[in-house]
Amino acid sequence: MRNQSPSQRGAIKRMRYSEEQIIVILTEHETGAKCADLYRKHGMAETLSPPLTI
Repeated sequence: MRNQSPSQRGAIKRMRYSEEQIIVILTEHETGAKCADLYRKHGMAETLSPPLTI
């Protein structure tokens, strides 16, 4: 079906985070929070997200 949107075709929906949310997540990581804990806390899929590296 050509006129369907990506969500109607079953495409994966990408969640967008605001700049403020990203800053909070990075700040938590810098203070020692583990990536797995941050993924879980903020509802990110660990297997689909690139690793948090700073």
